[in-house]
Amino acid sequence: MNPRHLALAVGIAAVWGFNFVVMQTGLRHFAPLQYSGLRFALAAFPALLFVGRPGVAWRWV
Repeated sequence: MNPRHLALAVGIAAVWGFNFVVMQTGLRHFAPLQYSGLRFALAAFPALLFVGRPGVAWRWV
């Protein structure tokens, strides 16, 4: 395993582990359903910027 792959594996494990701390802190301030919606919105917003608008009307989305 080259150093780049090792650094990526350690980075992913660190982000995944830190995610539990963020989830615990977030659930202290929000209800679980609200927190899931917030996480989805935060993940979907950059995706919309990179993917772009679909070729159908928004009412079908």
